Amino acid sequence: SAPEELKSDITSSKTPSIISNNAARHVDLLKAAGLVIMSNVGIFAEALQVFLTSGTDTVTGELDGTSEVFPPGLVIFSGAIEVFLVLVSGFVGISALFFDFHMPKLTMAATVLSLLGGWYVFVINVLAVPTFNYENNIAPPLAPLGGWDTRFREDIAFYMGYLVSSMAICAVSLGFHFATLLNLYRVQVGSYDKGAQVPKRVRMGYYSFLVTVLGCGMLSVGGWLRTQEGPGKQQRPVIYPPSIIVYPDVQVMTGLWVLLYGLAGFSQAFSPMETTYSFIKTYAVLLWAWIVGFNVMCNISLATTLPGPGAGLSGPGIQIACLFTSVCFSVAIYAGDVDTAMKISSGAHKWSTTFEMGAKKSVTEGTAGVAAV
Repeated sequence: SAPEELKSDITSSKTPSIISNNAARHVDLLKAAGLVIMSNVGIFAEALQVFLTSGTDTVTGELDGTSEVFPPGLVIFSGAIEVFLVLVSGFVGISALFFDFHMPKLTMAATVLSLLGGWYVFVINVLAVPTFNYENNIAPPLAPLGGWDTRFREDIAFYMGYLVSSMAICAVSLGFHFATLLNLYRVQVGSYDKGAQVPKRVRMGYYSFLVTVLGCGMLSVGGWLRTQEGPGKQQRPVIYPPSIIVYPDVQVMTGLWVLLYGLAGFSQAFSPMETTYSFIKTYAVLLWAWIVGFNVMCNISLATTLPGPGAGLSGPGIQIACLFTSVCFSVAIYAGDVDTAMKISSGAHKWSTTFEMGAKKSVTEGTAGVAAV
């Protein structure tokens, strides 16, 4: 009868499997949308800071700039791109996470915008502006009071402490933003492969490399500052974005923690272990707490009370805290993806081995039965 057939369908082994797959996909969608929102946090303050603090040339009132003023129009457009990107991707992530509303085409459009707009922001804010400022002796960077003792220290502080470090942190935040949008799109269209271990390990190795470079840059400027000025409090903040330094020891420790975090990520990318993954998760939370608690709330907050540009550093402090959100958690998230892929591969291998053993046993028993007959 019809009720009996319906009862059979409901109690069949296929129905729980379908429900399980749908539930798993829903969880993947929620996780992917949440990561988009997290990556948005990483560039949100950056976008507002660049957009709100940029403006026309205060001398000429134009957007073209001069030999001593970087073209303000390029910076304004860079900030506008970031703000628009935050709004579009924020809508995509929030609508997917809280309202279960998915538009794969809109997600792909946001992904393309993140890629193209991100490159423009990277070239202008990270390469062009710092180089222009350094060549024209415009802050930032802002050297210690009295300047550096040698040209070598000045160059190392700029290239490693400012240019390379800014490249690394911007590549992490913008790259993580692009990757989370692409990941959400793949989950939405059903093309995301949890068991693809190699690309996940390569991605984790790439982000770990960037974090390691960032740690080296922060450690270098902090180390040279401590060598020259000592461990005591600076008379004015030393600014080599993304570093704002009042106490060199805090900067040295922050650079060291970031460097070790990147190396731990390398270890997990090339030789994945469950114990290393657990360590990275814990390390990520502690590193974020250190950066927000000591480096931002203590070090940078104290910088706002010092002479010079200190009073205007509240915005950059929030900006650094947001940028380091991507730095601290991107490696841990990708370590989780690697761990999941390993478990899937291990489970598939165990299932394959069990199936082969069962097949061999059946063949052996069948052959024995024929021989007995």
